[in-house]
Amino acid sequence: MLDLIWSDQLLAETKRVLIERKPVSDVVAERWIEHMRTNFPDGRIDLEEALETIDFSPYTRDPDDHHVVALAIVGEVVP
Repeated sequence: MLDLIWSDQLLAETKRVLIERKPVSDVVAERWIEHMRTNFPDGRIDLEEALETIDFSPYTRDPDDHHVVALAIVGEVVP
């Protein structure tokens, strides 16, 4: 039905947002992140090289979004 993909950068941002914007403790947020790592290990995409080589200008001007764009490109969600 779908392929779930994630990166370390995306999970770090997710954890931060869960703690800052939702009533979720650090322990609960980490448990959710660990669930993703454990149950979807094949979905992990390493973005280190992509973040250094992709031209992000056609997609976003916000550097905070680079990891999301890189994940979509490397994960072949967008051409």
